[in-house]
Amino acid sequence: MAKITLDNLDKELKKLLAEYGNTVFEAVNDKGLAAAEKVLVDELKAASPEGETRELKKGWKGSGKKYKMVRFVGNTKTVDDGSGEQIPLTNILEYSTTHGNPFIKQTFESSEGNMTDALVTAVRQELT
Repeated sequence: MAKITLDNLDKELKKLLAEYGNTVFEAVNDKGLAAAEKVLVDELKAASPEGETRELKKGWKGSGKKYKMVRFVGNTKTVDDGSGEQIPLTNILEYSTTHGNPFIKQTFESSEGNMTDALVTAVRQELT
């Protein structure tokens, strides 16, 4: 680290803040989003209709670290649409006007606080 004087204070401060920003970014991307993703997966499993096979509950998965600053949560359970095509059961439950049982959007919205808390806790642990 360079000696800090009044002449270079602004440059050194910018450098320190950039380093800290990078550290926070990495903590959020690595640990924070993983913690938030786990919360959402757990809450979607809990909110999923039981069914006979419980495949819907078991099918919730996160994307992991495939993308920077983004995590996707989805479900692997599909059903035959009657013409031999497989479609996600979650689409039927969330959007069908005749067989619907919407819970995904509601669960996501009600989980936002818990996901935020998990992210902040994970980032704080990573930075201390």
